Amino acid sequence: MDLKVVSVAVYADDRVSQEGAVSWLRGRDDVRITEESDAASVVVLLTEAVDQRAIQYLHKFVKVGDQRAVLIPNHLGPGNLLDAVRSGMKILLPRDAVTGDRLVEAVLTASRGRTEMPLESLVTLLAQVSVESERVEITPRDINVLSLMAEGKDTEEIAAQLNYSPRTIKLIIQNFTTRFNLSNRTHAVAYAIRHGYIQ
Repeated sequence: MDLKVVSVAVYADDRVSQEGAVSWLRGRDDVRITEESDAASVVVLLTEAVDQRAIQYLHKFVKVGDQRAVLIPNHLGPGNLLDAVRSGMKILLPRDAVTGDRLVEAVLTASRGRTEMPLESLVTLLAQVSVESERVEITPRDINVLSLMAEGKDTEEIAAQLNYSPRTIKLIIQNFTTRFNLSNRTHAVAYAIRHGYIQ
């Protein structure tokens, strides 16, 4: 029976962590290191926490649906686990739990499409899903505004096209960013595209 070889790309906040993870993975018959995230079936990301920076890393290096991510934060904390999962994270492995064998096991588990995380993180994730499900769904008006924002139109142009006042457009955008815990307009457009609300 042929051995399945999993291609892995490793990224970290610092070079020492990256080289350490690569050295643990290198030399394994079932793992092949690649420097190109597009060529990897599993992406290993070593970050400080499951925070906005980690989500940005996931967005940058992981193509959801095609790849799986192993996220290894220094600090677990509640973070934004729901967005991390939506962005391709399959395995959440605290940095202090990482050994060479455990890292390889996490990569192979992720490559099979399985999800694993510490119990406390799973409880946090379920709470975040619960809060998300209570939120008001995105409205057609939200979609119209976000679509025009994605085209590069400013507040006044959007207001003129949709026959609203600029103040109303600002309120729609503010309500959307608040509802989905987004930081700014660019983040709102990226969120809407990533979740399929707009093309």
